[in-house]
Order: sequence, then structure tokens, then C-alpha cells
Amino acid sequence: MDRNELRPEHFAAWVDWAKANRNGLDFNPSYFSHPQAADNFTLASHDAGIRKFWIEHGIVCRKIGEYFGRELGTPCVTNIWIPDGLKDTPADRKTPRRLKPHDLIETRLDKNDSGVTLASTELLAHRTIYMQTPALAICHCHPRTAIAFSLTRDEIVPIDNEASYLLKKVPIIWEEFASGTPEMASHLAKALQSYKIVMLRGHGSFAIGQTLDEAFFWSSTLEEACDIMLKAKSINKPFIEYRKMSEAYNKW
Repeated sequence: MDRNELRPEHFAAWVDWAKANRNGLDFNPSYFSHPQAADNFTLASHDAGIRKFWIEHGIVCRKIGEYFGRELGTPCVTNIWIPDGLKDTPADRKTPRRLKPHDLIETRLDKNDSGVTLASTELLAHRTIYMQTPALAICHCHPRTAIAFSLTRDEIVPIDNEASYLLKKVPIIWEEFASGTPEMASHLAKALQSYKIVMLRGHGSFAIGQTLDEAFFWSSTLEEACDIMLKAKSINKPFIEYRKMSEAYNKW
């Protein structure tokens, strides 16, 4: 019998012993020492089958704890300890974020259908951008350093060589209601007719491209540029201008 097949009746002898000795019982799932925990991941496993197994194990253990409490007339603490590794110093940030087939939601561009109930609140913005720009792909991100910069200025002008060449400057736009409104969707689409990427103040970035890779490239370039700007500012030394035509970047 495997751990996800345990049932309260399998522990009837425990209850009989506890009653005879006037004791209560606590219980806990065992998320370790099992073939399904061979890579040190259980509930956080990348494998859906492994996650399902351990979820079922947790559910049956809660039911066993409930049985102990009901039969013994005293609370049963069901202690859940999950030993999944790499939580404090994650060595792999990419794999858990990889898109899976069920993460992709298909819906119409011109009208609502059943897919809209699962879609992002930014659906209107994406639709408007697709219809009013040449974009074939849109990447909406929440880059923390770029968001911080968006709270202190009206445009982001990179200082590093690569981002200066690729982006020149990134405008920062704002509407009172920043998510899911027709006003914001229209504002974004209009700005993206002239720029590869724009920042929505305090919220995140919207980038367009002919492919998702291209749109993500503009997004990652912006965040890297903002990170460099932040580090340069923390050094607290005067910036040495080294780029020709840099004075024209904020007019681009």
C-alpha cells in the first residue's frame, strides 16, 4: 500500500492503544524516504504526477488526523513538514517558470469567448496593441528595478552602451486606473506605435515584437539597463559621458 492510499481504518489499533492509555495522538505526512521524493522535491516537483501523489498523501493524512481527534475527543495536530530543497538558495529559477501547454490560453482578438474567463486582466490592452500596432507578439513584465525608476521620472534613458544603442529611451506613461481600462489600453497602443517598449508607471513594462523572443529581449534589456543605472548611482561618483550623440537620446 502506498502513502496516498492510507485510510483512517488502517490506524484503528493506534486509536485503541491511545484510548486504553488515555492519550491523545498527533500525526504527520511523511514527505521523504520514498521513490517519489528521489530528487528532494515533492509538492514542489516539476513533475505533475509526483505533485499529485504527494497532494493525495497530504489529504489522506489530514483525514487520519481528523479521525484521531474525533475518536479520542482531543485535538490532533497534523504537522506538515515539507523538505523540498533549494528554497533558500534556489539554483534553478527557470524550470518552474517554463510555460506548459495548460498555461497557454487561446481567445479571439475581435470578441469575447470562453477563453476570456481565464485570460489576464490585461486582455484589453493586448487586444488593442495588436490591432493598433504591427506587433505579432507582446511581452508584459513586472521588472522591479524598472518599476522603481518609473516612480521617479517620466522617461528612462539608459547609460550603458548596449541599451543606449538598442533602446535610446523608454517613455513612462500613466493613467489613473492602470489595469484593464480602455484608457490605458489606448494609451499603451499609441505609445507603442513609436517605441519598442514602454513603462506603465508603478506597474510594469509592455514590449512588442515580431516574435515573443524579440519582445522579451526588449524587456530584459530594459531591466538590465535599469539595474546598471541603479548600481552606477550607488557608487556616488559623477557619471562620465562617453557616448556620442547622447544628448539626443531623450529626444528620440
